Amino acid sequence: MRKFLEKFSSAGGSNTVQDQKNDTSHVAVIPVLRPETGDQRIPDIPPKASLEGLPVEIQSAVLLNIRDIASLKGLIHASPKYHSAYLSQRHAILKRVLFNSIHPDALYDAFSAINSSRTLTSNIEDRVGRVKAFLSEYKDNCDTWTSPEHLDLESAYRLARLQNQVQHATEDLCKLAFSSHQLTGNQVRHWEQLSSNESRRFYRAFYRFEIFCNLFRNWDTPPDDESLPNASSEDGDSTSELDSIEKSSRFLGLFNPWEVEELACVRDYFCSYYRRMLRKFEPELRDRNPSLDLSEDCPWLEENIEYLMALSLRFYRRLEMSSPSRQMRYLDYGLRSGPSFLSDALKEPPQAAVHQTLFVDDPVEVHFEADSVRGGPNVIWLLATCNRMDCSYFLWQNEPLREWGYVFWDQKRLEKWDVPNEEHGTWVERRRAGLRKALSE
Repeated sequence: MRKFLEKFSSAGGSNTVQDQKNDTSHVAVIPVLRPETGDQRIPDIPPKASLEGLPVEIQSAVLLNIRDIASLKGLIHASPKYHSAYLSQRHAILKRVLFNSIHPDALYDAFSAINSSRTLTSNIEDRVGRVKAFLSEYKDNCDTWTSPEHLDLESAYRLARLQNQVQHATEDLCKLAFSSHQLTGNQVRHWEQLSSNESRRFYRAFYRFEIFCNLFRNWDTPPDDESLPNASSEDGDSTSELDSIEKSSRFLGLFNPWEVEELACVRDYFCSYYRRMLRKFEPELRDRNPSLDLSEDCPWLEENIEYLMALSLRFYRRLEMSSPSRQMRYLDYGLRSGPSFLSDALKEPPQAAVHQTLFVDDPVEVHFEADSVRGGPNVIWLLATCNRMDCSYFLWQNEPLREWGYVFWDQKRLEKWDVPNEEHGTWVERRRAGLRKALSE
């Protein structure tokens, strides 16, 4: 039975090994998490005909061993028999696939993300109280929390939707990061896979981004129907009693500096994404809004991007899946300035860290242990900070590093590129020098 199940990959995948060998022009993507050890690797899915003819018990076993939500959806939508097998055990299958997909160290943030939506309310005073209570509980439970033995179906559905959004955003960020070799500039022509450690970093960053959105905005995303409301009816204040300094201290201050830099990478990714989308539909948006100014030197552009970013992963994924005409409608809906949000909070080091720095004569040194260390930094973050506990995250000179998602990657990834250790620091400076040159021109 075990040998038989090992013939199945993440069901629903569209590229076999042979396809990847033939497609030499394909840009490297890191699509899904798979086990790293050779004896656990699950090869590619066999032909559909052999899947359809399996006994029901084995069909259920196949579904239980799928490793991500997107692949589960792909298989049950493509096969009526597997759809029936899924419906007969959907609670157990959905929970199992979720736990297959989400790294154990990211589960706490995953469940916290779906629970954080309970803070959303139109009453500002009540909302501030809920946010503070949530953050207090989040801080107190982070080291003692254990995954629930029983997961109700509604929570499983919500978590599945969110994990699908997180996985899609992770894939897209990886696709952009690996569009070219970060040292040579050449196009990457081979597939890469996320390691378990890289998956952990990506997922916790996107889940924490979702938590931040739920805690510190005061409006919901646009509805799913065709009738988008008037913009004024959806306007809302941010959690006004919590300014950028408090947001930084209460939320960002809970994490290590390199984990905050993971959030900064997510922030930069979404800013780049929405900037591209606004540029793409600029002519159509100008037709509907003649006074629209999307020039780079206009502060309104950045404020609008902040608003779109604050609409969280749900809005992002909906925009991605929509037709071009509907994408334009969603962007038109979101043409407004957003209040102080993630960017401003990232610019404010937590007050506790500032006070600690003032009373320390020598900077605290941090050294690389291993990528598997749950709370430790990766090697490139240490290179960028000269092995110091640097709380000044979101530095402008690290923008080209964040563009590549530098805080997510394992040391082994550089070794695969045959980059010797003594050249790592040279690479960091080369990336920064490119930005300095661009700014001086």
